[in-house]
Amino acid sequence: MKGELTMISDNINAKAAAIDNEAQEFEAGERNDTPIADEVMQKGIQAILHGRPSTAWTTYMSLFADQADLDHLITENDSDPDREKARAYLVSNGICSMGTGKNLANNVGNKLD
Repeated sequence: MKGELTMISDNINAKAAAIDNEAQEFEAGERNDTPIADEVMQKGIQAILHGRPSTAWTTYMSLFADQADLDHLITENDSDPDREKARAYLVSNGICSMGTGKNLANNVGNKLD
């Protein structure tokens, strides 16, 4: 189930690239904060703590999907173990703050498209 314009994996990769760019700028002393990485980390922590189904889970997953594709990420009725595992990795990978950029899509790939 993919949206008309963007696949979920594209959104994940775009967020990862933004976090990676932010981290590089931070490490180079070009910025003092990492708001994108911090947002993903904080929302990821809340998603883990509150689980599925919760507003925190939906809020986290909305970082990677537009409204048309969000149901695909928050469903509890997916019988595909690879997609279920990919959802778990997407949440757990997101809590590494600046380290998330290089790891966000690990074990997720395009399994959620």
